[in-house]
Amino acid sequence: MNYYGQNYYQPMPQPQGTFTCRAVTSREEAMAAQTDYFSMGTVMPDLAHGVIYLKRFNSNTGSSDFLEFKYCQPEQPKPTPQYVTLEEFNAFKDSLKGGAASD
Repeated sequence: MNYYGQNYYQPMPQPQGTFTCRAVTSREEAMAAQTDYFSMGTVMPDLAHGVIYLKRFNSNTGSSDFLEFKYCQPEQPKPTPQYVTLEEFNAFKDSLKGGAASD
């Protein structure tokens, strides 16, 4: 029995704990993508819209989780408005009247 000449098909084992990556052009395309049950998830960048989608199989619920990540600029703190009191306003008004009367 000589086994050296026979070729056996050996499937490549899928490494555990890796993400697959697939570029998409829209949210709908990302949602329609098939879920790989044996990987950590599929990362799908949508460069035109600045969004990254992640779709992964949730073995607890038996369905797919769909996550959406978008880069947002941090909001600049808005300056707090400064108000004057009624006394300050009346004093300013009186100073304007006094200046106009002297002209």
